Amino acid sequence: EIDYPYAAFSQGPLSGIADIAILAETENLAMTWSTRVLKANSFMTDEVHFLVYEPESSDYVIGPLSISRSAQAADIAMPTDWAGKTVHVYVYCKSLEKQDVSDSMYAGSTTVI
Repeated sequence: EIDYPYAAFSQGPLSGIADIAILAETENLAMTWSTRVLKANSFMTDEVHFLVYEPESSDYVIGPLSISRSAQAADIAMPTDWAGKTVHVYVYCKSLEKQDVSDSMYAGSTTVI
């Protein structure tokens, strides 16, 4: 069985994002975060990427693309057949030059509406 908070898929020197919040909306997850960075080599232009995993089907959604750390919010569309199912959300950052990434972070779980 997967221990979701301890699963990881990226490791690197960039700062992750802080104060992640997940709000389940109809067929959508609304993500918010703060712009606080903990490492000097991280910038507001870093891209923020999310991976949403649905364990019952062993399927996942990645997105959205090209969202900067400075945006502080993103919406992720959920498949309609995931309604009522629990999903696990992970996040990581990638430098604008796409050379560095942050450690992936477990943002939490929620039920898709």
